[in-house]
Amino acid sequence: MIEAGKTIDQARKFAADLSKENPGQYVTLSACFGIFATVSKKLHVHSPTDSVGDSYWLNGQEKKFTDSQAAADYRATPDLF
Repeated sequence: MIEAGKTIDQARKFAADLSKENPGQYVTLSACFGIFATVSKKLHVHSPTDSVGDSYWLNGQEKKFTDSQAAADYRATPDLF
């Protein structure tokens, strides 16, 4: 995890730049005592709910998570009854 900035706008710009530097890899943002960027070869099933802003970056372009990705995330999370 790499610190991505103090505001969401700074983090989005940082993620786009980081994605350009790492072509073919996914960049996601998460927030836990700050905003951090993660670079990975593939998206994790829980990426839609773990990410800030409901999007990821690939080759410098921001892409929104699709409905099917969000549904897969929901189905992969066990319900506690």
